[in-house]
Amino acid sequence: MIALLSTWFGNIYIVGLNQYYDVEIDKINKPCLPLASGAFSLRTGRRMIVLCGIAAIILSSHDIYLFGVIMISLLIGTFYSMPPIRLKRFPFWAAMSILVVRGIVVNIGIFLYFLHQFGRPPFVPPPIWLLAIFFVGFGVAIAILKDVPDITGDRIFKIRTFALGIGAKNIYRIALSILTVSYLLLIIAGFVRIEGMNHIGLVVAHLIILIIVLMVSKKVDLTQKGSVTSFYMFVWKLFFLEYIIFPILCVLS
Repeated sequence: MIALLSTWFGNIYIVGLNQYYDVEIDKINKPCLPLASGAFSLRTGRRMIVLCGIAAIILSSHDIYLFGVIMISLLIGTFYSMPPIRLKRFPFWAAMSILVVRGIVVNIGIFLYFLHQFGRPPFVPPPIWLLAIFFVGFGVAIAILKDVPDITGDRIFKIRTFALGIGAKNIYRIALSILTVSYLLLIIAGFVRIEGMNHIGLVVAHLIILIIVLMVSKKVDLTQKGSVTSFYMFVWKLFFLEYIIFPILCVLS
């Protein structure tokens, strides 16, 4: 519960800070968000951001690994959104910020935290490395895909993104290719019989998901913002689905 709450508060801090500094952009790109819509005032948003950041730090302070996960995530999240650094202005560093936190820091760091809490040595087994590598790829796909529905606002406020630089259609194809490769990695790992996982389940589950992804991707209309946004949210559902499937496959081994 401590790990869950501290990372939950940390996530609210990160996404809240991004919305706080993007409020004018979000009025164009995502007008339904709390600050952009006026559901929360900027003052209320600022208080929530600060309190959640403090809560995340306090809750994680009992363990060096959890504290490290929270502090690295909060720092990268701050650099991502807050001027004058504002890494989100630079496509490469924006993508790096997301994949480092989502791929490496969270997966490896939280696993080490639980090992430490159970008094076990800090050894990361092959399945966890596989999970981290998978989410690095997933993080890249999310990082570049998230800007496709937001081209209008990003262009007005001069936020440089890959979608603006090389075109929404090309970015969509690249993101889909990265997702495909990420799932193929897990399927190949099943054939290689990586230790600590149910090999048949690894292949079958992710082959089915990959087929669904490819089927859904064919229905996306890049000229319709709603269609692209829907696919982007579908990708996030797949992101969280993996955190259900992966542990089950480890237990079944």
